[in-house]
Amino acid sequence: MGYLLAALAGGFVFFNSQASPRKAAGRVESVLRQQFPGAQVDVDIRGKRGLNVLRGRFREVKVEMASFQLAGAPLPPMRAVPQVKSQGSIGRATLQLRDFNYGGLKAELAEIEVGDVVYDWDALKQSRVQLLAVGPARARLIVPAASLLTFLQAKLKDVKDARLTLQNGLVRLTGTRPAPFIGTPVAFALTARPEVRKGTEIWLAEPQVSLGEAPLPPALIGGMLGQLNPIFIFDRDSKWPFHVNITSLLARDNKLEIAGNLIFVPANMPALNAPKSTVPNTPAPGASTPTAPAGVTPPVAPAANLSVPNASPATQPQPVPTLRALDKAERAALRRAFFAPRFGGSRISPGFWDGTNTVAPITRRGGF
Repeated sequence: MGYLLAALAGGFVFFNSQASPRKAAGRVESVLRQQFPGAQVDVDIRGKRGLNVLRGRFREVKVEMASFQLAGAPLPPMRAVPQVKSQGSIGRATLQLRDFNYGGLKAELAEIEVGDVVYDWDALKQSRVQLLAVGPARARLIVPAASLLTFLQAKLKDVKDARLTLQNGLVRLTGTRPAPFIGTPVAFALTARPEVRKGTEIWLAEPQVSLGEAPLPPALIGGMLGQLNPIFIFDRDSKWPFHVNITSLLARDNKLEIAGNLIFVPANMPALNAPKSTVPNTPAPGASTPTAPAGVTPPVAPAANLSVPNASPATQPQPVPTLRALDKAERAALRRAFFAPRFGGSRISPGFWDGTNTVAPITRRGGF
């Protein structure tokens, strides 16, 4: 996605008021060929011409590339932002990459389909990829056995003449390895099932290992797999504004087929599994305390464990609800339940909900 958006920005200086999606596609192809010499590139862009092109707004973008290397190519910084000044958008983006090499991993095919991309067009023209929102995204990757073997050999350097087969949902690695104590090369075989863990990691599970004709005890197998697992981690350094979630892993026909979802992480979303604060409404050090508008008395939060001795629960001081903005679903529910039956489909402005059965303030309009 980062390379695609950067290519769009690279062709911007050639756009003019008569620009069309077809001309934009030609410029993107030119930029990608310069970025990846020798690559086969085909770009198709659809949408309205003229002003929409100048503003980076496209209905559909499809890029097909083959026979190239991503290793060493500068990837523009890509991050999520809470707001942008100039919004560009892509209704649907499809990337199909064939026979490419990324960091030593040679992939046969990678397909990525992303919907409803909203990004900062001004920042993109400065080679900065800033994403405001991204809709549903799916990815599919096919890795041949020969490529996966290079990763395993780097971790099992004492296995010689190694061969790898991927069939019937199993990974089978064979070769020779020095026998314990005597050092004579003997036949070695490892069979395991590829397994997804943490949504981003690929492990070898349920292993069976033999050396010569004798199966190895579990203790030795565990130590060996400790050198192998995990065999691959997607976005190890968390540089993407996406959460990778592998949903399918299949070993067949000497290929490993990986499918999953890319879940966009907005800039204002807390980190996954982050502990929740138990101190409500505590300002950061040095931050100013917000004040209420003129004429409005702000609510006062009750002190901790405040109670009145020998008082009934009804007379005990009650916590003051915290007001929050109604979301779209809540406004629709209120409109159906209250306004539509009484006022013929009236609309309501964004109000505030305090978590109880009261709403304040709400302005009724449009149906009276």
